[in-house]
Amino acid sequence: MTKDQAIDIMMESINSDNRAMGLQAGLDAQALETQIEQSQASLSFMMSNIYDKLKESGVIA
Repeated sequence: MTKDQAIDIMMESINSDNRAMGLQAGLDAQALETQIEQSQASLSFMMSNIYDKLKESGVIA
């Protein structure tokens, strides 16, 4: 699995969890999607950093 594939999986998981928690909390679905969309660049940056740290520490090959 490539770094990009791993990051895609992490992003999909976080977005799905955020969507479910937001809807459960009663947030407007459209506003929630807007917030998720606006967070993608920073979330991708953070997931990339986490991946790199896991790789450097030997947790993932």
